[in-house]
Amino acid sequence: MSGVGEILKAVGDFGRFQKCLVLLSVIPCLSVAFHQFCQLFMVVEVPYHCDTSWIRAMGPNLTEEEQLNLTLPRGADGELEQCSMYSPVDWDLAIYMAGLLLGSMIFGPLSDRIGRRPVILLSVFLQGLFGLGIAFVPHFYVYMAFRCVVGATVTGITMTILALATEWIGVSSRPKAVLSSHCCFAIGQMILAGLSYGIRNWRLLEIAGSVPIFAFFFCIGDIYLTQLAFGAVEIPARVGCIFTLQRFGRRKTQAVLLVLSGLVCLIITGIPEDQPVATTVLATIGKFAASASFSTSYVYAAELFPTIVR
Repeated sequence: MSGVGEILKAVGDFGRFQKCLVLLSVIPCLSVAFHQFCQLFMVVEVPYHCDTSWIRAMGPNLTEEEQLNLTLPRGADGELEQCSMYSPVDWDLAIYMAGLLLGSMIFGPLSDRIGRRPVILLSVFLQGLFGLGIAFVPHFYVYMAFRCVVGATVTGITMTILALATEWIGVSSRPKAVLSSHCCFAIGQMILAGLSYGIRNWRLLEIAGSVPIFAFFFCIGDIYLTQLAFGAVEIPARVGCIFTLQRFGRRKTQAVLLVLSGLVCLIITGIPEDQPVATTVLATIGKFAASASFSTSYVYAAELFPTIVR
């Protein structure tokens, strides 16, 4: 037998293998839906108006409401008009859409060159990594850059999953696979609604939507990519120390990190060997806490000891 068509005839258009393939491939669509629409809840348009401080020279005792009434015109609906001198541009949305374009240009040819599975896994990993990084960005320009990368991974996942389903499933059952991914995308939007309603802090919302995708990434069982994840998780761990040390201090941060890393290691010892996903996820959390604790110890020790002892 030769050719994919003859293989599909032997195993069936939508057999057990294809069903498992579709089930695993549509899971990332949940995360795709989250990152596609989460900006609606994270970048809120703040009401604005023209500067009215000039009228204080004539009436220094005027309240803010009185200043607005005396200086700003009202629209047909009776509301105060906003400044029309500038036309605001949604740069965050434009940069995200540029990322979608870049993703189609990068991941499409790349999937033809190295295969669908590596591209899906790479896109999933980058989406989780940069999605998590968005929660810690210090500046709006960094936020837009990270959103651009996330947009590229969204295209990488959706395009490659569609190609994978089309290639491995018979013609009669292809609509089932495609529509299954669309249904999963819709479920992802409903999950976003629930998360955004329950989590009003946009940074925590981004973390809640980005972290679970790593569970899918660790299902691959690849020792080399797992090691890559262990190394990549150290970056947010080191950067996160900058904020936690300033907010909570050295001693509390070090104590919590040491307890968390030790607790995770103890939990891992009780997990059965036939559950590698849970073990890998917990090991990554422990690696995160241990790396952050290691960085904290350097800062803490340097401050505790005098120069001659350091």
